[in-house]
Amino acid sequence: MKRLLFIFTLSLLAWPEVLLSQQLKKDLGEMPHPRIMFFQEDEKAVSQMIQTNGQWDKLHQAIITASDEIISLPPVERIQIGRRLLDKSREALRRIFHLSYAYRMTEEEKYLDRAEQELLAVSNFSDWNPSHFLDVAEMTMAVAIGYDWLFEHLSEDSKKIIREAIVTLGLEPSYNEKYNWFLTATHNWNQVCNAGMTFGAMAVYEDYPEIAQKTIERAVESMKLPMKDYQPDGAYPEGYGYWAYGTSFNVLFLDAIETVYGSDFGLNDVPGFLETAGFFMNMTGATRLPYNWGDAGMGANNKEINACTLSLITRTSSKRIESEVMIKRYTVLSICLPFCYAAVLMSP
Repeated sequence: MKRLLFIFTLSLLAWPEVLLSQQLKKDLGEMPHPRIMFFQEDEKAVSQMIQTNGQWDKLHQAIITASDEIISLPPVERIQIGRRLLDKSREALRRIFHLSYAYRMTEEEKYLDRAEQELLAVSNFSDWNPSHFLDVAEMTMAVAIGYDWLFEHLSEDSKKIIREAIVTLGLEPSYNEKYNWFLTATHNWNQVCNAGMTFGAMAVYEDYPEIAQKTIERAVESMKLPMKDYQPDGAYPEGYGYWAYGTSFNVLFLDAIETVYGSDFGLNDVPGFLETAGFFMNMTGATRLPYNWGDAGMGANNKEINACTLSLITRTSSKRIESEVMIKRYTVLSICLPFCYAAVLMSP
């Protein structure tokens, strides 16, 4: 009897993980592309916003202008600076996001052709520098977005090369104990790396369901660690600069899993997270510059990134509002963050 009671007690302790795993068993392989952030039906909503909202029109035109400029540049090359490849990962994210968006909104073949060229270029790198795993995370996110958003238009040969790169250069290294210490970190590395791996997993799910499923489940559990640091009132222990970095990717991660699974698995309920916009407000003075505390950059970049982060936090908070119109509106806003992050921070 004691042994049965012990086994029953252990089963109760394990029940939350079992339940989470069952919730995440939705077969993404049956879900059509694009399935990451910007669905097919969102294109019409964004087009309407461009036509009726001057700010959205400026945003759209800025992406198109940037995409035209990218076409004149050579593809991203694997040039490592010290121990980092991060500037190349960020440039790849900037280019692939811009070009993929530009093709979907204009259907001009020049954007598709160049996006495919960029995707193949980075997919043929020897590696994405796993010794500094932020580089892998941002590159995986970049390639996942391009692969997912352009899936129906890429050649079969290209898709094979790209999805294999996502797995062998992105997902698989994240299971190497030399590199995956981010899983137990309580700071921006956890948020950025788990977001990048989740995007990669969602993109290739139908071809690599086992590693993709395991990666998404792992991320949902691991993300709880840095999100606890927003307690109790939304402050971020790393300061203003890394708040923007970590929170941006955290919200991208939440948007990706919510739009696919219809649930945030309780992550938004972490005390302080939905109040973290107040941290931005209280860390900024009348000059719109941050106070000199922690990683508080003085440039305009952080201000722009934080504005985008705030818009997404507002979208996340809107899930508490009983209004489908409001929720849909802020869901569409979710494409703002990668654009602002890429256009402002990652521009050469």
